[in-house]
Amino acid sequence: MPRDHGPKPDNVASYDRQVLPPDDNFENLINNWEHLNQRITIFMGAGASVGARNCNAEFLPSALSLRNDIWKSFMCSATERVSFDPSILGMMSLEHAAAIAEARAGRTALIETLTSRFDCHHPLWQHAVLPFLQPKALFTTNYDELIEKGWQLQAGKAGIRETGVRYSATSLNTSAPRISLFKPHGTLHMSNSAIGEGGLVITMFDYFRMIGDYREMIEQFLSNFNQTCVIFIGYAFMDMDIGAELYRLRRIKKDIPWYAVFPRNDGDVREMYRAQFDIRQINRKASDFFAELDERIDFIPTEWKFPQIAQLQARGLIQ
Repeated sequence: MPRDHGPKPDNVASYDRQVLPPDDNFENLINNWEHLNQRITIFMGAGASVGARNCNAEFLPSALSLRNDIWKSFMCSATERVSFDPSILGMMSLEHAAAIAEARAGRTALIETLTSRFDCHHPLWQHAVLPFLQPKALFTTNYDELIEKGWQLQAGKAGIRETGVRYSATSLNTSAPRISLFKPHGTLHMSNSAIGEGGLVITMFDYFRMIGDYREMIEQFLSNFNQTCVIFIGYAFMDMDIGAELYRLRRIKKDIPWYAVFPRNDGDVREMYRAQFDIRQINRKASDFFAELDERIDFIPTEWKFPQIAQLQARGLIQ
């Protein structure tokens, strides 16, 4: 049985194709595609943004890297930063570290740090081709606006509906019929707003404020969820509040397959997701998944296909 337990790097090339063996869960998705393609909803986590660089040409950080960066920046002196050892933080969570940093330096400085780390000029390729899947709804725990920037590149094309961003169960920035993009952890251009109105959820106390809203928001995201196929991309279910609600809903009804796409070749992990969530894990990173899916079902227009990435970069459309 394969074992793949270590943390994944966040400073990797975005589009290096990995030669991996066939994945039976991916084959299951392909074989079911004609029955699922009209009921797809997409849930994107931090793994969908791995390889992206911010406006300062820095890689977007993982949760662990962000915790270390926040502690080093706010809680260490200039001298301590030189020899900083993240192991001293032990099992401290990102939201706990952020709460302590906020107590010391204030909310404004913390939010400014997050904004600078996650602000990007252009989307990754996978975000730019996501609209061609024509999902019923979108959900992301990411602060970055890569989904929005990718969607803007395809605005006005046949079959591509606009998105309406929602930060809570009640918020919607337009009354027009659009695809809902749920962002319960907030978004960069609203970073200074209140929690639940686009403000960034980062400290443990921010999460406490949002807990009561997650249930209704996820139920809206999974409207008629008994007939919804969710594809999680780069999401590891580490948010206990959101994960618990997904678990509750999934235990009620399992009539439609769900899939989780992330690069982990581990039999125990695969079995855990199947046994507890009835989710089929696909061992692929986001760009490889979209490229292989297109090779099998041909959903991406010619000018946006994976082999055109260099030309799309040269035109300044994607990273």
